[in-house]
Formats: sequence, structure tokens, C-alpha cells
Amino acid sequence: MKYDDCCRAEVRKCARHFLKNPKMAKSKRLYELLGIDENATTRDIVKAYRITALKTHPDKLGQLSEEDRQVAKESFIQLQHAYDILRDEEKRRNYDLYGWEGEEDAMFSAAYEFYKERIKEEDIVDFSKTYKESKMEQDDLLEFYAKHDGNLSDILLYIPLSDAKDLKRFVNFFNEKITNKELESTKAFEDSSQSDKLKTIEKKYKKMMKKESKASNDDLVAQIMANKNRRENAFSSLIENLESKYKRNRVSLSLSVGAE
Repeated sequence: MKYDDCCRAEVRKCARHFLKNPKMAKSKRLYELLGIDENATTRDIVKAYRITALKTHPDKLGQLSEEDRQVAKESFIQLQHAYDILRDEEKRRNYDLYGWEGEEDAMFSAAYEFYKERIKEEDIVDFSKTYKESKMEQDDLLEFYAKHDGNLSDILLYIPLSDAKDLKRFVNFFNEKITNKELESTKAFEDSSQSDKLKTIEKKYKKMMKKESKASNDDLVAQIMANKNRRENAFSSLIENLESKYKRNRVSLSLSVGAE
């Protein structure tokens, strides 16, 4: 093998290890897998996960070879792994501070490659049309009802695409579940579902939304595309810098963690 070819192969191996090893840099990979940034709200995280899962669930990918289907399954597990950590406040805080995911995640790079080209603008638009009143929305409502003890003021902040006018619909959904003994009522729910309290929540939410930039579909598409370009540029820059250093010094790159 020629020297330059050997150099390039070694550099790329090191770069792949760099991307996979959270101890070598502040890890952002779970955010990248979902196509969001570190400032994303839980609502953004739920929305990004739902869109990606709809598009790339192994059962929705049609005819695949056995090898490709296995890759799809493993990648979907990584997607769920990212979602499970980032939607949980305590796990997300540990991840942001220490890069701790609770387990080693050697399959991440493969999952990232699997998802990064699959989410298009039309997928986000389709999601926006079908999410409301869907089984997915109901599952999210029940999850965040449990997490926030039925407090509607908090729940509204976590449901993708929701706004103040959805509050009454949410109350009706929860009341139906409670009547059918599928859900336990809580004091927080009973208090926050009173008509005067609902009006207060609506006003507070509308005021808050006016202060924030609008999270439209176009904004999310732009964010995903920007993140994608930023990732690609960062990786290209890393490769070029390592190659330049490798050729200039003519020494073998090595990692303290050992060869891959």
C-alpha cells in the first residue's frame, strides 16, 4: 500500500474512533442522531423522534436484504436509545454534563449514517398533518401526564405541534380515560382543568409563544439541514487537519485507547 493511501486509511480510522468515543470530545451525537441541537426543547425532541421513527421503522422500509434489515433494526435501537435519554430530564442532564449514556454505544456511527440521508422536508410536513389526534399523540399525552402528575400547564409544553386551543381537547381525552378507569385523576389535573385555570394557562402560553421564535416546519427543516451541513463540514475539517499533520510529521497516529 502506498504511503498516502496508508496515511488516509489510518486517519479515517482515527476519525471514526473520535466520533464514537465520548471521552475524546464533548459528545453531541445523540442530538445529531435526532437532527436537533443542544438547545432543543423536549417538545422538539419528541417531534424529531416521531418524524424519524415514522420514516425509518424497519417494518416501513419495504423489501430489504437480511443484512440491510439487520442494519435497520440496529439503527432503530440507537434511535430509541437517543430518544430515551434526551426526553428524560435527569438522563439528559447527565449526558450534557458528562457524556454519560448509561451504556457503551458502539453502534452509533452506523446508526447516524443510516438516518442522516433519510429525513426529507415532505416527511416533516406529512407528520404535521397526521400527528394531531393520532395514536402517537395519545401515547405522548399519557406519558407526559404521568411525568407531570397531570399538570396541564406542563403537559402543553411537551406535546409536539400543540397550542393553547388544544387544551380543551386534551382535557376531554384525559377525562374519558379517567371515566373508563384507564387513568387515575390527580389533584394537579383537577386543579389545572378548571375553566378559570385553563384560561390562565392559555394566556400564559400565548404570551410565551410570542416571545419565542416560531418553530414552524420550515424552521425545523432549516435546523436539520444546518445541523447536517455543520456535521459534514466538521468531519471534513477533522479529516483534512489530521491528514495534514500525519503527512507533515510522517509519524503514525495513535490513540491512547488502542487500535480500533
